[in-house]
Amino acid sequence: LAIQTDGKLLLAGGASNGVDYDLAVVRYNTDGSLDLSFGVGGKQITPVGNHNDSPNSIAVQNDGKILLAGGTYNGTDYDYLIVRYNSNGNLDTTFGNNGIVIHPIGNSNEISSSILVQNDGKIILGGYTFTDTAICHFALSRYNNTGNLDSTFGDNGIIISNFGYDNEVIYSIAFQNDGKIIAGGSSGNVNNNDFAVARYKSSYTLGIANYKYGSDNFHFSPNPFNIQTNLKLSFCPKNATLIAFNDQGQVVKTILGINKTNISFTRGILKPGNYYIKLYENNQLLLTDKITINN
Repeated sequence: LAIQTDGKLLLAGGASNGVDYDLAVVRYNTDGSLDLSFGVGGKQITPVGNHNDSPNSIAVQNDGKILLAGGTYNGTDYDYLIVRYNSNGNLDTTFGNNGIVIHPIGNSNEISSSILVQNDGKIILGGYTFTDTAICHFALSRYNNTGNLDSTFGDNGIIISNFGYDNEVIYSIAFQNDGKIIAGGSSGNVNNNDFAVARYKSSYTLGIANYKYGSDNFHFSPNPFNIQTNLKLSFCPKNATLIAFNDQGQVVKTILGINKTNISFTRGILKPGNYYIKLYENNQLLLTDKITINN
């Protein structure tokens, strides 16, 4: 349910086509009658693919455009889904692929359950993603107004938070007055589910307090350094990604496509200070470390 500034009501749900379910949006006037100026007779039905489409949240942008978020089944599993409509119910062809964004965050099921729109028009989805066939974690993603992932948010537009348990699912997200994002949901603790809440900075990932620094499998040398350091690994990653964060959790450097055991890290425009490193392979965190740049 969403309420427009003119008081009209928007409801989102599913509509059966006899084989599977499509997205459905209905708009009502303030007196409860169907708004015939919306869609077809007050209703808009959108088949995204050839399988079930599941709408879980609806929001209205400041310009009156309507956002629907949920998941769409690709024949194997579910992917994140956003659909944007103009105020008359027609698909907004300036957004994504003719009004539709389908985003597979990982290699298995992921469904968004809640949507937020920032004052600058950026769109945040909250839900879950499976890291394998049995375990899912909190997942946030942020998109620009055109439907593209916002690479300044989290890890190239995505934040996956692991509480250390199974079945970690976001049910709702909301903004604080200071712009921070609150995500509420549940986390399994073997025998049952507990309440789970996480707070995120609006442009950053979760804090960096739990980093583990170095191990026998990897180390940076020299560290501290002035211009360049090298990460030496005891294993060879496959198409890995290295991400550096400053002490506020902000992404400041990314190295893609790593397929070797010795990785050069140059200072570039980075200022003196501490930086925190994450190395990912296939969306799985392989290591964390801290490096220090001297004056």
